[in-house]
Amino acid sequence: MTETANLHRVFKSRIKMNTLCLPNGRVVRFVDGRMLTDLSEVIAYCEAEIKAGNPFIYMDSEEMHADPKLEDPNEKLRAQIRREILAEMKATDPKNDAGNTETQKLTPQSTQGIAPVAASGMPSGSAMLASVKSMLTPGA
Repeated sequence: MTETANLHRVFKSRIKMNTLCLPNGRVVRFVDGRMLTDLSEVIAYCEAEIKAGNPFIYMDSEEMHADPKLEDPNEKLRAQIRREILAEMKATDPKNDAGNTETQKLTPQSTQGIAPVAASGMPSGSAMLASVKSMLTPGA
């Protein structure tokens, strides 16, 4: 579920395409009978209109908040696909659930682990630079 900080308040209108003018001149549009907002002044005004008995504006108790990203049809489809894939992964193997991960003790690597590599005869940095320099020098 998305965080409540990202959710917008949902107001509904009994008129499919409705326009509401706020006292400060702001115009609020209801599209398909719905309007999403996170602006405190719009929320306060719409709540006041509902309390005053405006017959066209109301709040649905089953849909008080909505994620504006999910209002986009493509985002709705992506979210549905994500839910289906995660459910399938969890059903196939419970370890695929991000909430059921296994933890192991972290063993940090040390410089002692490099000792065998250094002893294997790899050229040192200065020897390597000298060989590269000799390759780049013409006539050498």
